[in-house]
Formats: sequence, C-alpha cells, structure tokens
Amino acid sequence: MVDELREVLEKVRAEVMGEMDGKEATHHLIRFNDTPTHFARLVLIDFDPGYPPQLFFGSNHDGTNDAYLDALIQAGPGLDDIWGKCQGYPEQGTQNPAAFKKFIRDHTLRNSAYYVCYPTITKESAKNALDVFDHIGDYLDQKRDQLAGLPTADIVARINQFVKDEPIEVMEGSLPKPSILFRFISRFQVMSPSLRKLLVILPPLVIIALCIILYITVPALKPLILVLAALAVIGIGVLGFLYRALRRQEELDTAEYHRTHTGNYIPSDIVLKEDARARGIAQSQMSLVNPIRPAWIHRLALKGYLVVLNYLSTNVATQGSLGDVRTVHFARWLPIDNGERLIFNSQFDESWQQYIGAFVDLLPGYLTAIWSNVLRYPPTKNLVQEGATYIEGFMQFIREFQIPSNVFFSAYSEVAAQNIVNAVQVREGLGKTMNTEEQEAWLRRFAGTISVVPQSPSSGPELGPTEAKVKDNLHDIQGWILSGYGRFPHATYLFLSISNAAQVRDWVRLVAEEATTAEEARAYRSNPANLSGLKPFNLAFTAGGLRKLGLPHDAMITFPMSFQQGIAHEYDEHADPKPSEKEPSQRSRQLGDTGTSAPEHWDVGGPEHLFDVLVILRERSEEDMGRYAQQQKERCAQYGLELVFEQEGHRVFKEIDIEVPNRAEPEKKAIFIEHFGFHDGISEPCLRDSGFEREGQPLVAAGDFLLGYKNQYDHLMPTPSVRHELDPEECLPRTSWPTTRKDFGRNGTYMAFRLLPQHVHRFWDYYQSQTNDEQEMIKLASRSVGRWPSGAPLTLTPDRDDTKYTAKQYINTFMYVQGDDMHGFKCPFASHIRRTNPRDSLSTHNSLTISDRHHIIRRGMTYGNAAQLPPWDGQMPEDDGEDRGLVFFALNTSLRRQFEFVQMAWSNSPRFNGLYDSKDPIIGPNDGKGDLSLEAQPYRDRYRDVPRFVDVKGGAYLFMPSISGLRFLARLPE
Repeated sequence: MVDELREVLEKVRAEVMGEMDGKEATHHLIRFNDTPTHFARLVLIDFDPGYPPQLFFGSNHDGTNDAYLDALIQAGPGLDDIWGKCQGYPEQGTQNPAAFKKFIRDHTLRNSAYYVCYPTITKESAKNALDVFDHIGDYLDQKRDQLAGLPTADIVARINQFVKDEPIEVMEGSLPKPSILFRFISRFQVMSPSLRKLLVILPPLVIIALCIILYITVPALKPLILVLAALAVIGIGVLGFLYRALRRQEELDTAEYHRTHTGNYIPSDIVLKEDARARGIAQSQMSLVNPIRPAWIHRLALKGYLVVLNYLSTNVATQGSLGDVRTVHFARWLPIDNGERLIFNSQFDESWQQYIGAFVDLLPGYLTAIWSNVLRYPPTKNLVQEGATYIEGFMQFIREFQIPSNVFFSAYSEVAAQNIVNAVQVREGLGKTMNTEEQEAWLRRFAGTISVVPQSPSSGPELGPTEAKVKDNLHDIQGWILSGYGRFPHATYLFLSISNAAQVRDWVRLVAEEATTAEEARAYRSNPANLSGLKPFNLAFTAGGLRKLGLPHDAMITFPMSFQQGIAHEYDEHADPKPSEKEPSQRSRQLGDTGTSAPEHWDVGGPEHLFDVLVILRERSEEDMGRYAQQQKERCAQYGLELVFEQEGHRVFKEIDIEVPNRAEPEKKAIFIEHFGFHDGISEPCLRDSGFEREGQPLVAAGDFLLGYKNQYDHLMPTPSVRHELDPEECLPRTSWPTTRKDFGRNGTYMAFRLLPQHVHRFWDYYQSQTNDEQEMIKLASRSVGRWPSGAPLTLTPDRDDTKYTAKQYINTFMYVQGDDMHGFKCPFASHIRRTNPRDSLSTHNSLTISDRHHIIRRGMTYGNAAQLPPWDGQMPEDDGEDRGLVFFALNTSLRRQFEFVQMAWSNSPRFNGLYDSKDPIIGPNDGKGDLSLEAQPYRDRYRDVPRFVDVKGGAYLFMPSISGLRFLARLPE
C-alpha cells in the first residue's frame, strides 16, 4: 500500500510542478490553483521502522478549514486516490463530503508554533498586489523622460492617476500594523550593548526598590509585599531548579554527542532531490522529522519554547520578517506520535544553504531553543547559545533528519517573500495622503531594496590567553594564504594529474621543504633584501588527488562534503550522490555554471580535464617566470605528474593622477586593474595576530581562513583528521577531539578556483547602448561596480572619479549606512562591491557581524593582453576576440559558508536584499533577459536585458595543507 501511495504522490508531484510552471492541465488529481491555497505539501513519513508509515498533509490557505475542504473536494478529483491508501478513510471518500471532512478533522493536529510572512493577505490579494506593482513599474520605465525633474508629489499624483485611468483592479489587503512589542524589540536590537543590559537589569531593580519603599512607608501593604516576596523567592527557586536541571541534562547531551558523533561528513541526496524538484522556481522547501529527547526536562522545555515562539511569530513577527530573516514564507513546528517526534516544514526563498545560513547568522537562539530538545543536535550552552553556530555540525544535523516532500505547491513560485510584502505596501500607498518624506520612501519601494539603521562596527571574538596565534605558526603555513606576493607580478599555475602515486609522494617530500612559508613571506615583505632569491612556490590538492596519494576513506570523510564532492561533483567518479546526467547539479546551477559556462565546456576541472594537484609559481619578470615554470614542469614529469593545463597570469598596471593638497602637480600612482579597467584587489581581510595586518584593511578571526583557530562565530571549524597509526613520525598534532586521531587540517585552508574569461567589448558595448555620452557610460558602469575605475568608492565620491579617495584612509574603510548611503543612491545595492561585501547595509540590525562571517580572501590574477579601454576619444574599438580574464581563487575554511554563500546568496541571487530581478551585473550569470535596478532619486533606474560579462571555463575545490601536512602526505604508506 505504501508503494502504491508513493506512485500516486509521484504523479501528483509531476502535475503540481507543471501547474506551477504554468502548464495547462485538465486531469489533475489536485488542482491547487483552483483553491485558496498559498502553499501545500504532502509528505510520506515512512523511514523509521519503529513507527507506522504516515502521510502528512499541510496547507496554508484562506478562509475556514471547512470552506477550504469544500474547495479542495471540488478541485481534487484524485483525493480518493491519495487518502484512500490511509487507514480509516471512508469508503465513499469525497462522494460523501461530510464523512471525508470528518476524517480530515479527526486527523488534524494544531500547529504548536506557526509563522507566516503575510498573515492578513489572501492569495488573490497577494497576486493582485504583484500585478499592480508590475503595471506601475512598467509605467515608470516608459515615462522616465516625462517624469524626470518633477517634484515627488507630482510623480506620486501621476502614478495615482495612471492607476485610475488604466483597467487595473486594486484589491483590499494590508499587513498588520506593528505592535508595541514589535516596535520595542526593533529598537532594542539596535541599542548599544550597555544600554540593552541596563534595560534588562533596571526593571527588576526598580520593582524591588519600589516594594522596599512601600514596605517602609505604607504599613498596610506589608502583608501583601511579604506574600509577593515569598512568591518571588519560590518562583526564582523553581526557575533555578529547572535551569539547573536543563544545564545538567545539557552536559549529559554534550557528552553523548561527543561519544556518538564521528565528525564525518555523510552524504545525503535529499537536498539535491528537493532542489531538483524546485528547479526553475524562486523558492525551496524543507521538511524535517526529529526524535525528541526522552528526558522529561527536554519535553517540558520544548513545550514552553514552542508556546513562546508561537506567540512571537504570530504577534510580533508580522511585518514580513521572522526576526531579521526576510526570506521565509511560512514555517511550522508540530509534535507528532504522542510527543515523541517533532515535524518541521517551511517554504523559503532561494536555496537550502542560504536559508540555513540566514537563520544561523540571524536567529541561532531560536533554532537552538527548539532543536536542542531533539536527538543529535550539536552541543549547546545555557539552553539557547551555540548549537546552531557550530554551522558545519548543524548543517549535518539538518541533512541527517531532512526527509523529501513528495508533493509541494506554491501559488507564487517565482516570487520572493519580500517581493510580496513590498508589493502589498506599494498598493497600500495608492491614493493615500502622504507627506514628502513618506512619498520619497514609497517611491523607493520600486527598487525593492531594504534599508537599515546605522550600527556599531563588529569586533569579532576575543582571543583567550592560551589560544594559538597565527604569528606563532608562520613556519607551518604556506605563504600564499597570508600573502598575495605583490612584488611578484607574474604567475604560472600548473594543473597536474597523478599517474604514479609513489613517485608523487617522493616529489611531495622534496617540495615540502621548498614550499614558501608565511614566515618567509613576512620576512620578504618587511625587507626584500632578506630573501633576494625568493621564488614563491605553493601547492594544493583536490579531493581526488588526496585519494590517489593514498589518504584512506576514513580520513577523506572527515573533509567537508563540498570539498569531497568538488565544484562540479557530478563529473567526479567518486562523487556520491550523483545528480541527473541530463541536468546540471545543484551546485553548478547556483554557482552560475550553466550554458556555455557549464563544467562540460571547461578547459580545466571539467569532466574531460580533471586534475589532482595545483602548483602556484610566482616571479618578478616574464622571462624569469618562463624559465622557472619550465624547470618545475620538467621536475613534475620526472616524478609521475602529468600536465593537464597551464595558465599564465600577470598584473595589468595603470597609472593615475592623484591630487595632493598644496601641490600644483598631481602625484603619479600605479594601480593594477582587471580587464574591464577597474582597480582590483582592494579589499582583502587580514587575520588577527598574524603579522600580516595592513592599514585600511579589516581584521577578521583567523579561523575563517586557517583551520585550527577560532572563527567569527567564536568556534573552531571541524578539521580533517587521520588515524594515529598513519603518522608514526609524528608529523601532525593530535586533534582536540577525538584524541585518538591526528589533525591533518591545522594551519591549512580550502580554496575555490575559478577561471573567468571577461567579455570586455560586450561589457562596454552594453553600457554604451544605455547612454550617448561617454562620461555617463563610465559613470553607469561604475555604478554597477560600486567603484570608479581608479578604485575610489562611489559612497565617498558619487559624482566623479576623485582619486583622492584612493588613499589608504579612504579606499576600504568606508561604510554604507554610516556613510550616509542608507538607500543606495550613491552606491546601489545591486552593485558588485555592495553585494560581495555588504558591510553595514544588509537588512538586519547586525549587518557588520554578518558580513564579517562571510569574508573570503581573494587571490586573483589577470591573464591575456589588456584591452583598449575608455575614454576612446571617438568610436568604441571593434572586439579583438582575444581570450582575457581572471584566474580567481577564494581562500576560506568553509566553502559553503564563505565562498558558496557569497556567490549564491549575494552575487547570483536576483532577489538580494529585496531586489526583484537583479543579479550581480559584473560576475552574475545573467542571460540577457534579466534587469539591473539601480537606486536613484526620485525612483530607481532600471536597465533591461543585461548580458553575461564573465564566463567560467575552469574550476575546482582544493585543500592547501600546512607544511607539516605536506610532510605527512609524503610519508603515506603504499
């Protein structure tokens, strides 16, 4: 019966997916579009043999349950095929509506905690708001010239008149007004930490002081005050007992977690399958079933937390966001099986990874408060701390308990939650009396972006007195991690395949002693004469390369799943699971590696050009580089390494004039640029206590770029490890847990490699097509980048390329919101640099902290001849057809949280920070059909049909070991 039900659900799924894609169908088993359904899902829960198979149906709908069931019966001729497989289903099924509805009611459970993004908006009202928004947006585009220069009030009046004149139906419907508690929490979040502490401590102190005064001055109140005091003492005692019981249980849970959790990364295909089902739509969904911990204190705590969460979700989080998370359409928690298991399901925008990352960054306490009461959750502290912030362990926890949703439906599959909220608020403003400030804010909504209030800078976690410092281990760190080797402007990258593992281990033994260390790089940086003969040499390995060298399976599964699978894991013979051969993988699609940029078209790293080892060489001149590279290639060939691909790289320099106060002549300054003509390599985070700190660059926790140190979450990242007996020569240190293994990862890092051809002629041709003036063309391109060609930030100099702002004290120390650019009028939200490093401009009160958690270290180098760049003093040159671009590397200790998050959630997302259809205009996978919305006054500028300017023709995920890690690899047994 279960197999039959699964077959029916698969048929329903195919029909519903077609329905969401807009395909006409007359034979649907359930036609959700004909019902007042916002979201629905059917989930077959049959994975645990300890429980009977169950069918879960969840629906977000308008109206009463009884009216909804009537609509479902009318639109669901196949309902009997589904529920007829369930025990107790009435024989006549939907032919007897009363019996059918009784069956559903008898099996209905109330949500214990439930959140919906737009609770008072019906399905038809939401669709109407989106339609009204689109009509007005098109009107603004068409009438741009006529509206330019008009006062704000006149523009608003013309919009209202347009809506009246056009046959546009404007339905009722608005979001709930903010509650007093909502307004207080919103203000509380942006207060200084000291003021927040004062507001927490002050009320009970005032109450105690008042009671003492009344006790002394009003004798008649003494008995009442004594009773209240006794009750308070009892209450504090009960709370203290419960807290201590929870803390004790927490200690037992942590010990159990460490005893049973291997630290291995176990593959799961649920995420891939779920994403595949959502292919082509803007939303994803998730269903989890977790066994609840049996201890009475956990079950009591869970009930209490769910009550609190439900109150906050339904009475506070009613303005289109759950806390600061604005991507959730709905979420529900529901205990099942007599309180033994907890089911969670949610509908959210974009990818699984972005969703998890947003919650971990913004609401980790919410997650931990609930899921700390279920089995195998990462260790917690003080009930609501940590847990989720062990992000790799938390993601593994989600993967372990996520189950596939057999069927899911969304009434607005192409629309983000904030798009709906924004459209509703635009509709609310039609015909409304507003002052000038309100009118300006209303017009800003047509860009869709979300503004935030200023905040204090992030300082990151504090180092404890006994914690390791990077500068004490520079001898064990490969130099390229901490130094870009700026005095060596020429590079060669050798992509090699292992043909003889034994010989290659001998080669590794040699180069382990030759690889440039961070200690050498720092000595050279402080005084080049110290190491005049330095020739930088570093190396890294793919997962396949480590396997070929002999790293055993039990060691490989301690690496993160993203590294094990690789950037194009559908082509890796070791990958598990493998996605469909006909479709690109989830990772490829979300990274933008599709079409001509798909891995099968790559020159290196694709299915026909896999490699195992990367060697990075640097030199001072082109001639020296050629000789050095040839020497290394010959040696590699002698030691069983075959050359798969070779890529040169070099700096392209440009001289600019900098105006200096009190000097008649400008100062000359050489900057290096990428091929579009913009100053590159400006923003590079520096590791605290590394000895590589630089003026004007952000200081970040070392653990985000080197394994073995605390990251911005104040945690150690999981590190790859090997069995103790594999390291008889004691090359590696012991892991902190489990102590029976050796730490192969310490002082190493992960790298994402991308080979990125740049279409320079296409880039400038597009911006030239948007304006007839060459200077306006350069300004528009600069607004897309976020900097002028000199590197001067638009936030500091929005109207002209003022090279004064290329000085260290300006070029990378600016903020957006604190720099009077809250609304993006100077540097647009869609611009490249505001997306890849949002600083203080994300739609959250702690934007700086969030941005710091997703930093990457960029190691980029241009390749190919420089193009002829504007100004051209005449006609734009013809396309010379040359291959030119960027060899790009991103260094980080979490490929998922750092490189992939920045690429997927910030660069490639068309709905970043409330946008509608604007991917990164520079590196985004634009297809010539999308838009580019740039904030402007009185309302946004929108440019259509943005093409792709940067392709991908190579890629890989690599691990760069420490020097001691290289020595260990050289000694691996046959």
